[in-house]
Amino acid sequence: MNCLSLNVQGLGSKAKKDWIKELNNKHKVNFLSVQETKLDCISDMDVKVLWGNYKFEYTISEAVGNSGGILCVWDPSVFRKEHHVVSDNFVALYGSWVSNQAKLLVVSIYAPQSITSKRSLWSYISSLISRWDGHCMVMGDFNEVRCMEDRLGSVYNAQGANEFNSFISNSGLVEIQLEGYSFTWSLQSAKKMSKLDRFFVSDGLLSLFPHLSGICLDRHLSDHRPILLREVVTDYGPSPFRVYHSWFSLQGFDQMVLETWNNIDLDDNNKMVRFKKKLQILKKEIRSWVNDCKKNQSGRLVDLRSKLCHIDKVIDQGGVNDDILLTRLDLLKKLHDIKSSDARDYMQKAKIQWAIEGDENLNCFHRIINRKRANLAMKGVMVDGEWVDDPCRVKEEFRLHFANRFRAPAANRCKLNYTFPNRLSSDQLDMLESPISRDEVRNAVWGYGENKSPRPDGFTFEFFRKF
Repeated sequence: MNCLSLNVQGLGSKAKKDWIKELNNKHKVNFLSVQETKLDCISDMDVKVLWGNYKFEYTISEAVGNSGGILCVWDPSVFRKEHHVVSDNFVALYGSWVSNQAKLLVVSIYAPQSITSKRSLWSYISSLISRWDGHCMVMGDFNEVRCMEDRLGSVYNAQGANEFNSFISNSGLVEIQLEGYSFTWSLQSAKKMSKLDRFFVSDGLLSLFPHLSGICLDRHLSDHRPILLREVVTDYGPSPFRVYHSWFSLQGFDQMVLETWNNIDLDDNNKMVRFKKKLQILKKEIRSWVNDCKKNQSGRLVDLRSKLCHIDKVIDQGGVNDDILLTRLDLLKKLHDIKSSDARDYMQKAKIQWAIEGDENLNCFHRIINRKRANLAMKGVMVDGEWVDDPCRVKEEFRLHFANRFRAPAANRCKLNYTFPNRLSSDQLDMLESPISRDEVRNAVWGYGENKSPRPDGFTFEFFRKF
């Protein structure tokens, strides 16, 4: 999914058409939304020039006089349109995304300046979304900001922002955070800047496309920057090891950890180095053991459901007795234990507190996880005004940043030529330099709760409290 949205501020010139064509080719765009075309008539040849080939379909909203106008172009092998609704301020396309047959409503917006007109537009778009039985994607120039930080050098209208945020919330939309530049519109002098262009999607769409990300591109021939919605699956290497507390309830986990730890024999004289190496070996054993256990658990889950289905058929035919009912209760308990273990993993991944009563809403858990993953994932970094998303370059930039941050200080360091009146006593010095006892370490670890982030090595405090 590669969607490009741009307020072009007039599509009449060849230079702007060539610019859009260049963007389409460079980013392999399969859905294009152009706002403020300022054209009351667009021919097939005009669309072909900016799209780059003849493989397209399009819908337009004609300009009123010398203002407005929206053009939506897409690849029919990617998006299949069923019908559309066109207005002066939006184009709504009803159809499906071909790759997964997901029902999708795509709305391209060029919002008016008037607060009253925007209020009516928000209300109408919200009603379209509420009546649609499928996923939604809303993009374009909204001519409104969400908070004071989205404006620089211009007046912030709190009422307009509150109504815009209410529209987003009531419609069940989630904003895709834009990487790169902070503002999407600015004057040539850069004295006034605002974030007016955005992408919004429904929660369910993030489940279908969990790797969606947005980027704000360079602007050349318009006061607005193009914004690009795309799927980026970035591979930064192997996934880091993380302990999940549900593993502690797996049968044989404690024995496996203790036996592995006691059987590791290293000759290193440095105790801390030896401890680190033992943890590294233990992580490999735990990962392998848990993977095998999860595979067996998956087979058990299928077997339990099959047995429950068979018992339900017997009960449905009137063959009820105490043994069958007790067997059914035992199978339900085992099924619930497996589901509870999975739910604990979901909660720990999502890093949220959640009270589970009865059957958990797994779809809701997945939505929360995907939303947090989309917002928190490292998709790239800005380097000297250039957005870099190549994994090798991103890792190198991070390495250089922290290498410079923590490099050895210069030889000529500043020194304080001052005698401090308050100094530590000899007893205090002895206490600071005394060896740390086992009880002090144990009390420090035992003092932390279970719901804590893992250490850099992937082990949580709960792991050390247990063993």
